[in-house]
Amino acid sequence: MLKFADNTKLYATVDNQAQGQRLQRDIDVLGDWALQWQMKFNIDKCKVVHYGRNNIRFQYSLYGQSIAEVVSEKDLGVVFSSDLKVGVRCCEAYNRASQSLGLIHNHKAQESVSTR
Repeated sequence: MLKFADNTKLYATVDNQAQGQRLQRDIDVLGDWALQWQMKFNIDKCKVVHYGRNNIRFQYSLYGQSIAEVVSEKDLGVVFSSDLKVGVRCCEAYNRASQSLGLIHNHKAQESVSTR
């Protein structure tokens, strides 16, 4: 388990059913702890990302509800995709750079109109 501020990450290698069940038990224990201390997790913000070819894609739940499976998730500003390829990260960087250039271009265009 990793904890940073209000983020909690639970992770494990899951190559077979027994390992998936063990991780599910860990999720249940963590959920019970959170309820006991009145710090219930928001199930809508909980996500599962399956990494690796040998992952059996076990279906996990919290508080009796299925946890959503996603192919990528942003963590501290970095996008991690299930295939661990950098394509998504590169596209996001390109989009942010394009937005910044657009803002600069619009600002310069407005500046040149106001000086006329």
